[in-house]
Amino acid sequence: MTSGDFSCEEKLMRECPELHKRYCNSLLASVRVLVNYRAVFPDYTDHSYLHTMNIINYCNRLIGENIYSMNCGEIYVLMMAAALHDTGMGISADDYREFLTENDFGVTITSDSAPDPNVIRDLHHELSGCFIRKYSMLFEIPDEFVYPIVQAARGHRRTDLYDANEYPKQYRAGGYVISLPYIAALIRLADELDISAERNISLDRNVSEVKNAYSISVWKLHSLIKDVILTNSRCIVLVDKNKLDSSDSAELSKWVEKLRTVADYTAGVIAERTSYSINKRIVAVEYV
Repeated sequence: MTSGDFSCEEKLMRECPELHKRYCNSLLASVRVLVNYRAVFPDYTDHSYLHTMNIINYCNRLIGENIYSMNCGEIYVLMMAAALHDTGMGISADDYREFLTENDFGVTITSDSAPDPNVIRDLHHELSGCFIRKYSMLFEIPDEFVYPIVQAARGHRRTDLYDANEYPKQYRAGGYVISLPYIAALIRLADELDISAERNISLDRNVSEVKNAYSISVWKLHSLIKDVILTNSRCIVLVDKNKLDSSDSAELSKWVEKLRTVADYTAGVIAERTSYSINKRIVAVEYV
């Protein structure tokens, strides 16, 4: 563990017990909701509560000294959005039809359409936003915090964090001023970092049991990566050289380049649109 471990949890518990209690009370509901992704994606890598905890752990490390400047509203939004950012992966058939009918996501469905895993995977960040909005009371989210949590959860992929309408620099909720671009950028980068083999350690299966072609490539990539380590200046991807073969190199290179792209993008958002800072890290691969 590093000095940044649990810094968000500890500050929220110490300085705002009421929001910390709401967060803790929401965890059981979020755990039960998140495991539903397996009904839609039986071959998928872990997207359960353990994944969300990894996201929060990475956020703690990315935040570093910024924790002293963050207010409790920002920490609450960060932790809730991280915990709920993948709830759209396991929505019910009724919610699937409702969310796609009521929102212009560019997908046409009928009243009896069954959930399409390809649509859900492609739009799960938007579906997560819809789910959080609809079931905010289940997670004890105060009304004034629903919007920033929805936006931060949606922001873990694709959304334009430079859009001042979607991600205002200073959003006011519950007496706090929340830097939405900063919160969303942290979650987006943390989500990209969570790709080591340890992520799937709780799943009782291995890549040989996976049948879906896309999932096979992702599982293989996860199995190759022993860890992703953050230092002040580097993001080190530790690759198991004993498992690596020539067929894996292209997929590994593609992911490393994607990580570099996301790291550069989120660093730019934080530098240009927030008062916070983030270390500029070189993404490096080491074979061990």
